[in-house]
Amino acid sequence: FPSHDRQRALEYCLVMNVRQCLLLPHTIRGHEQLLSRLDGRFTICCRDLPSFEHVALHAPHAKRVLADDMAFSIDINSLEKRTATVRHRLSLLLDKDWRKNARQWRLALTLCNPDEQGVLNILRGDREALCQDGSRDGALDLPDHYKIKHGGRASCDQVAFDLLRCLGRAKTVVTDRLHVALPSALLGLSLEAIDNNYGKLSAVFDLSLPGKIVIR
Repeated sequence: FPSHDRQRALEYCLVMNVRQCLLLPHTIRGHEQLLSRLDGRFTICCRDLPSFEHVALHAPHAKRVLADDMAFSIDINSLEKRTATVRHRLSLLLDKDWRKNARQWRLALTLCNPDEQGVLNILRGDREALCQDGSRDGALDLPDHYKIKHGGRASCDQVAFDLLRCLGRAKTVVTDRLHVALPSALLGLSLEAIDNNYGKLSAVFDLSLPGKIVIR
């Protein structure tokens, strides 16, 4: 899994003996021991075929489903309307986690701009990055500046809308971040998607938009 939070959540569900557990679409690699403990109460949604096959092999008793990444379900017009309401702004004001971390996110947005040719580079700086020597030609890893851990619906909406608005200023997006590549595709932007170190981007696009996006 891309996050230890999901691993802990599944382990907690096992400890608490839950009646049902649904894991929304994820890329799943490794964690064979945990997967082997999952039974028919667990439904695992896989957003790519390699994940589906991995779950079938290592969690044979769990239910498994192939499903598009949830970013494909974003209704951009509805999102824009929600974030323009007074209720939305009040919800942000009442969200302590948002108030604590919004400044860092807003600052990152101001630094994330396309170049003179309209090319916007957003490249990973974490362990999934292909380039591990720190040389990314000055590209900003925008999602890494999103530090909100327990935000409510309003903060999630705001970050999604901020990202879409940021991407919308570009003509071409170059990225190895899946959740930058997907909204870029939704916006119809020219996209140069660079696969990460275990093929996550190519696998997700092969399932949901086969043949429409070139991954390098």
